[in-house]
Amino acid sequence: MFKTKNDLSEAIRTKVVQLLNGRLADAIDLQTQTKQAHWNVKGPHFIALHELFDKINEDVEEYVDEIAERAVQLGGVAEGTARMVANRSSLSEYPVGRSFAATQHNHAERHQRLIPTRLSPISAWLSH
Repeated sequence: MFKTKNDLSEAIRTKVVQLLNGRLADAIDLQTQTKQAHWNVKGPHFIALHELFDKINEDVEEYVDEIAERAVQLGGVAEGTARMVANRSSLSEYPVGRSFAATQHNHAERHQRLIPTRLSPISAWLSH
């Protein structure tokens, strides 16, 4: 941990940075899976879904940046390389080769679960 002017103890900052890096991996993984869906969308709703996946990607990118910057502000290192994300992400692999409907349903579930489920441990630590 790097020294900061933050008044949280180093033990708390270390734990929060670990939690943030886990969520950073999930968010980057979600972002790349969103691009995978964006690149491979087909069918009668192509343009609407293509644009939707671009918008989701942009929104997730903002979270990625916030999470990474917060880890650094707390004295940690943002661990966001492709290899780090692949090793740390808790998301399941993108379902390449499955039907379009199954893929979209799976992607929507990932997006809905990421934020509330993954950020609750951080909130719990900060409330102590």
